[in-house]
Amino acid sequence: MSDKKKKKKEMAPVLQDFREYVDNHFIDELLEEVKGAMAQKLVDGLDMDCSGAEIIVDNENTKLLRAEPWRRDRTSLVADCKLKIKFGLSRDGQLPRFVIRYINFPIEVTLDNGIRLEPEIAYFSTYNPEERPLPKMTKFLVPVFSYDDMEVQVLELLRKYLGKDAALVNRENGAEELAKAMGLTVKHASIWRDHHNAAILFLKERVIKVVASGAYGTGTDDEEYIEQKVDVKTILINDNRTHAGDIDREIYHECAHYEWHSMFYELQQLHATDLQLLHYEEADEASAPAEKDVRWVERQASFAGIAAMFPRPVFEELVRKQWKDVADAKCNIGHKMGMVISRIAADKNKPRSIIRTRLINTGNKTAKGALNYVDGGYIPDFAFDLDSLEGSETFVVSRAEFTELYERDEDFRELISCHQFVYANGHVCRNDPVYLLKTSKGFRLTTHALDHVDECCLKFTKVYHNYGSYRVGELHSDQEYNEAYLAVHSLDIDGMSPEELMEKNVEYLDELPRRPSKALTKLIKDRVETQRGLVASSGLSKSTVSRMCNEDDYDYSIQDVTRIIIGLELPPPLSALFLDMTGFSRAVMVKYYRYQCIIDCMFMEDIETVVETHRALFE
Repeated sequence: MSDKKKKKKEMAPVLQDFREYVDNHFIDELLEEVKGAMAQKLVDGLDMDCSGAEIIVDNENTKLLRAEPWRRDRTSLVADCKLKIKFGLSRDGQLPRFVIRYINFPIEVTLDNGIRLEPEIAYFSTYNPEERPLPKMTKFLVPVFSYDDMEVQVLELLRKYLGKDAALVNRENGAEELAKAMGLTVKHASIWRDHHNAAILFLKERVIKVVASGAYGTGTDDEEYIEQKVDVKTILINDNRTHAGDIDREIYHECAHYEWHSMFYELQQLHATDLQLLHYEEADEASAPAEKDVRWVERQASFAGIAAMFPRPVFEELVRKQWKDVADAKCNIGHKMGMVISRIAADKNKPRSIIRTRLINTGNKTAKGALNYVDGGYIPDFAFDLDSLEGSETFVVSRAEFTELYERDEDFRELISCHQFVYANGHVCRNDPVYLLKTSKGFRLTTHALDHVDECCLKFTKVYHNYGSYRVGELHSDQEYNEAYLAVHSLDIDGMSPEELMEKNVEYLDELPRRPSKALTKLIKDRVETQRGLVASSGLSKSTVSRMCNEDDYDYSIQDVTRIIIGLELPPPLSALFLDMTGFSRAVMVKYYRYQCIIDCMFMEDIETVVETHRALFE
């Protein structure tokens, strides 16, 4: 018997999506409404006369297939529902012949201290509804906003609570004014042993622990605490946080949560208190289904935290004013934007990072070349061809990121090892005297290089590995990606040294069958247990997965292999081996560089997210 202590498993409630909640709690009520509409001939397109007959429903084969939510406001939505109903018509006591029909109908829903469905349904139809002119919501009730949508939503938020001219005015103390107008109270407290959270929005009354002395800093962990009640609709600023940050931004951030995400939190709260339906799984597994939604929740609130501080019309005028004074300066445009950022920051008493982020969010790519903070200091400002950089791409990389990439990427390692490129000034630059100067402190970019970094520096794509996961009432970070990167097998690795872990990884790779069908079968067994598990996690059909597991000559497409790697969460050592087995050697993958990026950097993403963000690659 092993004396090694078993790691305690942390449990969390499985999240509830909106359709499942409606199906669990309101299906009987909705079914009666549908039956009544059928009996009264109110179902548009129904090809059966149900009047004067007893409608007998086969409940086992009747299901709510869809409840697609559309956001109306902070606490209300309309959901387009689709009901699969198996029923028969009994006349004069005769046994009915059962048929299946699909009935569409909308429901009006309010989520505010519970959930309420409006008693009357506007219409019933066998035809699918058209798209609504409302913001879509995810199955967990997170609004689906593009960046342009968020700009509009921020302006509407300000106008709704502060008046029609609010978006045209840059207010001092505007964040607290907005919170007050929304019925939110802002308070401060030194939260005991919490140095991470800057602010917390309380949608329910809670009792928290605060530092008894009111002091702040890591030294407070050993101090006594007292319990303090926090009222509902309170934004609590944590004075014990490690990084002070900008309080206005934090308040705006929480205001956005309150306006946009109240229904998300309410749905999960409802589910968490439903003891009949609630079941628990290991925390990571319970959190995983909503990871994408949680990322959106935080992304949206973070955007609003800055956009509400500087509404677009106000901000664009500030930029125009400062640009006039620097436009003719004898320096690259990155440095000019750095001066604009510094001037606005000084004038408004805000951190330069906030101004820089706002510039980028409003579409000013040149700001990416200004005030880049790397390895404890600012690197020289630079310029680049605007068409050379897209989305999350960057020319800037830290030394730690550079080293990590060198260790794990063979091609990159070869590129650096043959001295074609070197690290300098936060860039990976072509090793050429036109672009580099050798100094006593290492390489530095020349003036020409700083003016044309796209000509001489490598681009990188930012990939964020630590995603927030959701537990009822709590958002937190985890290190799952970093822990999984090297763990290619599914053994119990608790207590293993890095050397032992690497040895186990090598053993696993050596023992993996080299026939694709056998290799896939073993990978499925070790990582998702069954073929059904891979079907669910990859989006591949059951028949396709079955053929792959039985046919060594199966003709894999690059989309197939990518789906398998994402579905099995295969880290680079395993994915490289499987790619080679299925005919996608490194030489072949050169022409599939976008898929390679997904395979190397997104293997822990869910397949829905990957396909959604790279739709063109999977169509």
